[in-house]
Amino acid sequence: MPGGDIVSRILSPVIFLIKSEIRALPYFVNNPSQVRFMKEALESRIRSVAINIRKIRESKSYTQDYIAVKLAISQNAYSKIELGYTKITVERLFQIAQILDVDPIDLISLNEDTSLHVVNGS
Repeated sequence: MPGGDIVSRILSPVIFLIKSEIRALPYFVNNPSQVRFMKEALESRIRSVAINIRKIRESKSYTQDYIAVKLAISQNAYSKIELGYTKITVERLFQIAQILDVDPIDLISLNEDTSLHVVNGS
């Protein structure tokens, strides 16, 4: 079948990738320390984002109430974001960055030698 050759040429790289992924699965399934390490690294990054949000908010002298009102959530719900108890969506991250008038990247990777990137030029 002439069309079968084209289909097999298109699908063979996809099938190869799927087979490669399936072969890698036992490594993660049978290696709980690797899974634990990845989970701990992710939790650490989430805490870092929460700390960055709080630091930037405090540097602008904004209250949790002010940010919560802007986000249309309770102060308690916002507090949980800053404590890292609530995982935020990318959309929420962008909303917070807009309220704080910073680039979203500042919320993700702020450290002592990084300056804030003001979005609206103020």
